[in-house]
Amino acid sequence: PYDFNPSNYNPLAALFKKYIDFDRLKKTDKSKVFASATDCPTNRILVFNNTDLCEEALLASTGLPMFHQSVKWKETYLWDGRYVGNPTLELLIYNCQAHDLLIVQVTPIMRKTVPK
Repeated sequence: PYDFNPSNYNPLAALFKKYIDFDRLKKTDKSKVFASATDCPTNRILVFNNTDLCEEALLASTGLPMFHQSVKWKETYLWDGRYVGNPTLELLIYNCQAHDLLIVQVTPIMRKTVPK
């Protein structure tokens, strides 16, 4: 992405700015939001919740390393959370009051042919 997307364009950035009120999310306890990202230097998962969710966290969580550069957050760089923890089920199980958890697998476990 540093060669093919040198301006680091990510169309989601404009959508996050326009439609997500991060300050409001930080103040509510009615809805819980979790996003995970991978810390590039350590390869450890970072999980953001309502109180620390920000544009950088969502850009990192949704950024695909093949297309988007890593996202600077505080003193580190982050990218897509799917490499080390997506979805982070423990947060949904232990920090929410829902009685059911539905997960939809969108990629097959096995493939008969090479995806193209």
